[in-house]
Amino acid sequence: MSVEGQVGERTHLYVAREESGWQRYMSVPRLKAMCDEGGITSLAQMYTSPYKYDPDHYVPKSLQILEVLQQRGFLPSTLRLTQTEE
Repeated sequence: MSVEGQVGERTHLYVAREESGWQRYMSVPRLKAMCDEGGITSLAQMYTSPYKYDPDHYVPKSLQILEVLQQRGFLPSTLRLTQTEE
């Protein structure tokens, strides 16, 4: 199969996954309401929004995981593990 054919096949696969995932989200009233409230119009927007992964919840947990990885020698001890304000 040519490179163009492979790219076309992958594009078709991702379009189909985006459409089926979006339909799934729109069929759940709570998720549809969140999307409507946030002006979210695609699965990618949902997955990068605070509605799906709220930074206030996930950043502290991520910092804890990074600290454990650092303590066990998987990350350099010079790595600064702090949350920065935007």
